[in-house]
Amino acid sequence: MFPGKSQYLEGYSKTNSSEQLINSINPINWFMTGNKLAKKKYDLIVCLEVLEHVDNVDKTLDKISKLMNPGGILVLSTINRNIKSLIFAKIFGEYVLNWIPVGTHQFEKFLKPEEIIELLKQKKIKIKKIKGMEFNPILNKWFLSNNTDINYFIVAKR
Repeated sequence: MFPGKSQYLEGYSKTNSSEQLINSINPINWFMTGNKLAKKKYDLIVCLEVLEHVDNVDKTLDKISKLMNPGGILVLSTINRNIKSLIFAKIFGEYVLNWIPVGTHQFEKFLKPEEIIELLKQKKIKIKKIKGMEFNPILNKWFLSNNTDINYFIVAKR
């Protein structure tokens, strides 16, 4: 997951191997679980394709919000929860196209944009932009759109 990149992870010894890094931390929770990174504040936090895997989205967003400087930006992406995302993100992505391992996603953990918007609002984080991400199988390319039915990004500001 982090081969050759341990020098970029603040708070982690450069002398440790990438394999030791992977075996010693949970990358999703590492920055929020008491190491020295949790004491810092950041101007930009990027949380891509994580929220649909955590057990408590509210708690995770609460911890993220506490890491944001005033005026800080949060960029997150996740998968919408509806029949279309079940078919394309879960069934096609895992079983038909084999893009990701089977069992990677649990449909009930997918998040509707309005659910995240409400949680961020409670944390006094304002939504700046929401964009969908779509795949064009003919061109074999991803592009941003206004369609948030499957994958989407939210940009928000503290």
